[in-house]
Amino acid sequence: MKKIYFIFCLVSLISFSGNTQTLISSDRSYSPNKYIAVDLDQFEQVFFYDYTYLRIPDNPSSEESSLTMLQVGDKYSKFTDYFKSKLDSVKEAHSHLKRLGSKEINEQLSYKKKIGFKPSVINDFNESKFIIQARIPSNDYEYTIDEPELQWELTSSFKSILSYRVQKATVNYAGRNWVAWFTESIPINKGPYIFGDLPGLILELYDQGENFHFVISGINGSAGSIYKRNEEKILKISEKEYLRLNKSFHKKPGVFIKSPSNFKSDLEELPYNPIELDK
Repeated sequence: MKKIYFIFCLVSLISFSGNTQTLISSDRSYSPNKYIAVDLDQFEQVFFYDYTYLRIPDNPSSEESSLTMLQVGDKYSKFTDYFKSKLDSVKEAHSHLKRLGSKEINEQLSYKKKIGFKPSVINDFNESKFIIQARIPSNDYEYTIDEPELQWELTSSFKSILSYRVQKATVNYAGRNWVAWFTESIPINKGPYIFGDLPGLILELYDQGENFHFVISGINGSAGSIYKRNEEKILKISEKEYLRLNKSFHKKPGVFIKSPSNFKSDLEELPYNPIELDK
């Protein structure tokens, strides 16, 4: 397992650096990792958002993209990367196999490389909290935060998105000024990431400078489960500690890689452009 674990760590770094070409070729096989998830709620619709982001702050040439999705139930909602969800499905299927070969590993890596929005963000309506799960090589983490009290300012600006009439609202959150376009035609007070508490669904969201930009691209009426990964290896820590580790990882990524002894952990510093600046 040591070698395959090292491969996954390297692919995590590759996804940060923007390289999307690496696959493995090997005749060796590996034991599958354990997969455990708990169903929290059911959803009847999925809202898909095209997601673009800048790896380097305010540098348009560093733009990358992915697809994210919002699932909303009666007690929970979940915002995550579409390819993260696909990766979880593949991992669950592979967890039932006796051994994994290069075919299965490459299938996982093909989804892993496409993930743009890193955390899975689960909103617990009853507790007014967000459960956030994210990975920093070489561990998975979970932390909980209270729902922020967003002081939205509604404007008199309107436009159309996917034939919906949307209204502009602005807010400052965690060091960035955000613009949201929401529609009262969809009476769901949610949106991308932790943003919500408007009189309808947020269809477009971006910060000043557009380091992060979400815009709805489709609505799917299929139902399913809102789940949370629940393996024992997921380390529960504070938000402050997670943010400290994430910043340290970008500063000195090699320190976080559990690698074979012949691998030098002197990897270069990675671009750091957090969605929240002053946390």
